[in-house]
Amino acid sequence: MNTDVLVIGSGYGGSVVAARSAQAGLRVHVLERGAALTPADWDAIADGRSPLHRGRFANGPLDIHVQRGLGALTGNAAGGGSRINTAVTIRPRAHIFDSGWPTGVNLDTLGPCYDRVEAEIRPTTCPTESPRIRFMNRMGAALGIEVSTLPLAFDWSRVPKSHGNGTSSQSFTVELANWLRSVGGARRGLNQTYLRIAELAGAIIETDASVEVIEPTPGGFRVHFQHRGVGSALTSRQVILAAGTLNTLRLLFANRGEHDTLRHVGRCLGRRFFTNGDRGALLFGADHDWESDFAPPALAWFDQWDAHRFFAMDLGPAPIARGQLGRLLALAARTGTSRNGLGRTTARGICGAAWIIGIMGANETPRAASYRGDGRMTVSADLPPRSPPKDPVTSCIAALAGAAGARWMMVPDFLERRMPMTVHPLGGAAMADSPSTGVTDPYGEVFGHPGLFVADGALLPTATGVPPSMTIAALAERVAMRVVEAAR
Repeated sequence: MNTDVLVIGSGYGGSVVAARSAQAGLRVHVLERGAALTPADWDAIADGRSPLHRGRFANGPLDIHVQRGLGALTGNAAGGGSRINTAVTIRPRAHIFDSGWPTGVNLDTLGPCYDRVEAEIRPTTCPTESPRIRFMNRMGAALGIEVSTLPLAFDWSRVPKSHGNGTSSQSFTVELANWLRSVGGARRGLNQTYLRIAELAGAIIETDASVEVIEPTPGGFRVHFQHRGVGSALTSRQVILAAGTLNTLRLLFANRGEHDTLRHVGRCLGRRFFTNGDRGALLFGADHDWESDFAPPALAWFDQWDAHRFFAMDLGPAPIARGQLGRLLALAARTGTSRNGLGRTTARGICGAAWIIGIMGANETPRAASYRGDGRMTVSADLPPRSPPKDPVTSCIAALAGAAGARWMMVPDFLERRMPMTVHPLGGAAMADSPSTGVTDPYGEVFGHPGLFVADGALLPTATGVPPSMTIAALAERVAMRVVEAAR
């Protein structure tokens, strides 16, 4: 064997297993499809010399997935989503474990794993009451909605004092890159925590390495991959699939079907797939001084959990230049694609930044992912023909807009139901008590393939209703215990 533990992916699952396995003295090799993403790389992206997204001839930090029935945005770099996300690191509410999870896996039993994650990532809330938090508190008081500040994996001394707030005239791609980077300059990504621990403990980390085939061999697995365009292979006693939910599902589907190497992966593959209730809204012309609000995008959320099982998270001003914002408003007014919050005549005169509100929730109908071949998937759901006439999310956004003195816009219902957009794809290779209800056992080991583990968002049997990174990392701590134990 070339190595004891081969980890595919370096996000919140892969970096944890790599760190703990290396600390235990095992030989660890990490294959990451994305790039290292150095400050020089960010400079090149912001200057337009390097792509922001991943593509056929590009390897940027933003991976755009367009499947039939699903759109998703995920991370593509050493450290995975931690390099571009909001850095919100929080435990879910206990209710999400009430059904669908293996026996004995709940918030209490995972407590020590969550504790270890907190000790490494060190999330803290904003040390000062920013203008935006005061603004949200006034809105919450007027509406009778609780506002909670959020723990972030940030070095607050390095938080930028300004991030433009939609005042420049640069292209949307450059605005988005600067928006992500301004947060990234202070964010404590996995490259500074778990992945760094793994490297210091002797793990070998290869970037620009895209895995294609996983085949069982006597005593382990042989993994075939492309490394900077050159074909290569490694053999390992144990393989950890942590490539991100959609990529992990793709590898399991392709190796079970097209390559016929993982033929024992069960029929539950693709079932219980979730978008974490992700939805979004833009509030135009909110009565707030965005120009002087220096805080990072995500600071707090409006808590609607007890009433409706969702949170409305502040995501700060949209990375859209004012000229682009005007064109967006004009298009929305012309086409009537703005739900009920923006009439045909209101686009004129609305100035200032567009405020992003992100919705996450646990009250979600499971979807199913199936494989179409050649790396393509389809995501479907048995949904009612129409949304409820009184959608609590839409009602909440309308109320927030009223309290903020703003107009609002959301994705049209027919499009949202047919092609939901998510930044938190979850499930599809769920942990379970038996192969009849899931793909892996309660420790992430794939039924029928001893030594093959799943350790990313694909492992979750339900949505978390909150940013799932901390739960993914906690489950990876649990998976790592079994990996280390099996290697002894």
